[in-house]
Amino acid sequence: MTARHPHHAPTFPAVPRRTRATLLTASSLTVMAGAIVAPALPQIGNAFAGQVPNPDFLAKMVLALPALAIALFAPVSGWIVDRFGCKRLMLAGLALYAAAGTSGLYLSEPFPILAGRLLLGVAVAMVMTATSTLISFYFHGEERGRFLGFQATATVLGGVVFLPLGGLLAHVGGWQRPFVIYVASLPILLAAIRFVTEPDRGPVKTSTGVTVATGEYPLTVPWATLGLIYAIAFVGMAAFGIGPLQLPFHVKERFGVGPLVAAFAVATMTAHAALTSIFYGRLASRLGRDRLVAAFFVFLGTGFTVVGLAESPAVTYLGLAVAGLGGGLFTPTLMNWLMRTAPVHLRGRLTGGLISAMFAGQFLSPILAQPVVNRGGPAAAFEVCGLGMVALGAAYAARTAWLHRPARVVAPAAESLVTS
Repeated sequence: MTARHPHHAPTFPAVPRRTRATLLTASSLTVMAGAIVAPALPQIGNAFAGQVPNPDFLAKMVLALPALAIALFAPVSGWIVDRFGCKRLMLAGLALYAAAGTSGLYLSEPFPILAGRLLLGVAVAMVMTATSTLISFYFHGEERGRFLGFQATATVLGGVVFLPLGGLLAHVGGWQRPFVIYVASLPILLAAIRFVTEPDRGPVKTSTGVTVATGEYPLTVPWATLGLIYAIAFVGMAAFGIGPLQLPFHVKERFGVGPLVAAFAVATMTAHAALTSIFYGRLASRLGRDRLVAAFFVFLGTGFTVVGLAESPAVTYLGLAVAGLGGGLFTPTLMNWLMRTAPVHLRGRLTGGLISAMFAGQFLSPILAQPVVNRGGPAAAFEVCGLGMVALGAAYAARTAWLHRPARVVAPAAESLVTS
């Protein structure tokens, strides 16, 4: 009987609970950047009426401009992470988040407000890139998959909490009042100063100090795989952005309801996203990455199609719930896929590239949807996007089935010719 080698199943240093909690709460700031003001978009459009030619579109830019800044600055953040480390960038981003986020409280002109939203996007890029790269160093294998699921859950639960709160503040105090919520980054900043440590940048080591190879990280960049990941990130986020951007206008136009109801409608989608993201680790081990990617497209598309066709608020909520179930799979699947394929010395830059692709899609979402909205209203945007996502999901599932088809068996006649 041979003794088992002690290094065959390496154990990695445990990450303290306070560090985990800090990473999760920092992750919730991502969706907060848009969720806080999303219910107030019609009010913002009314406030800017007469000052700009298309006030409703400008209101949507208040939500979308942070995504542009994230898309532009995330690669720079990734370079900074690879060069100088994660913690300092994370702390600077948390401080800027509070300063830029609250600017809507004391600014009343449209273009200064838009400038503040751009700076908020820079802050989110800094926090998101640093946090995601920290996770890639702190966690490995299946444990990383589970934590990425928890991270996605924290992100969407932030929307569940802050969307209704933002809607309530907009309902009670006007469109500027929700901007006060951005001070929430300050306690997270204090926690990060104390509980986040810069990870070891050398070879992966076990808790006993033995250097090991995990088998996950290649030495070179697999460019074809990376391009596919980035393409899915862009298309998926452009589609997912239809929800918070168009829904307040859709429910106001079709059902005549205000920002508070719109907030609860968007929160329905994010709450159901939490249901799938919290079980991401288990789902990934049972179903595999490619099935989860296809499921994201199909669930999101089916839900949005139902929203576009719904004639009652109840059916609208049902469609948002289905869309949310798909949305919860999106970020952890792509992040885990990237972290398994990124060389260690390029994790920051490649993670920044993924974040850039995601938020480029989110920024372009209202621009791509606007021609459809102009012709058929917000409902048409949900219908067209929904049907397109279902088609993409079917195409991706067919691609997966083709790539994993059984190998062809050589016919006996052919074998005899070879051996003769």
